[in-house]
Amino acid sequence: MNRWTGDSRYARLDRRTLGIAVGAAYGVGLWTHVVHWRSGAREAHDVTFWAHWMRDSTLSIPLVLLAVIAAMMVVGRRASRIRIAGTIAAAVATALAVGVPVHAGIF
Repeated sequence: MNRWTGDSRYARLDRRTLGIAVGAAYGVGLWTHVVHWRSGAREAHDVTFWAHWMRDSTLSIPLVLLAVIAAMMVVGRRASRIRIAGTIAAAVATALAVGVPVHAGIF
């Protein structure tokens, strides 16, 4: 840690990080489920739209949280908001893309 600027390469699990992760998990989860539902695709054991969205989004929170923490470690806490947002978006998209085959295997 640089004691003069307070910049640290280590990410903290604070309210901001947790809020970004939960917001991204539920926001992206809602978007994917709306697109999935509008396209007419259904799973073998069809559950209600809201239950499906809440189940999948809640299960993705740990993976998205790890992605947000990793992105914050890469970019640093003193970077510009645009750089932070872009790095977090790329990390979350990558994490959720990795989770798709796991979701397909489970459900």
